[in-house]
Amino acid sequence: MEKNKANELQVEIIKDVIIKPVVKDFKVEIEGQKYKISALFDIPLDESTISHKVVTLNAKSGNKIDGDVSWVQAKNAAVFQVENTILSKSEIYTFKIDKEVKDTKGLQMEESYTDSFTP
Repeated sequence: MEKNKANELQVEIIKDVIIKPVVKDFKVEIEGQKYKISALFDIPLDESTISHKVVTLNAKSGNKIDGDVSWVQAKNAAVFQVENTILSKSEIYTFKIDKEVKDTKGLQMEESYTDSFTP
């Protein structure tokens, strides 16, 4: 009987764990004439929270890079696409996803995600 109570308590504790979205992988790929910069999440996000406001690309020199931002549901990926002629191979770029991004349950990321790369 004591064993069952302990198991019930363990189940209750597990149910109260809050899982917030996190980036599990980061990729920079060339697709045709564009760079495709992707952050793959561990869980689906609310697509309406993915925008130019929260997904950004900046050069180390301080210039903000314009591009297309999208959400690829099948891959749980926030994607930033930019013409490959815009990025300089001698520049360092910082990709950022602001913590305001939310999952489908309305939970925000714990902290913003950043990663850097040189094309």
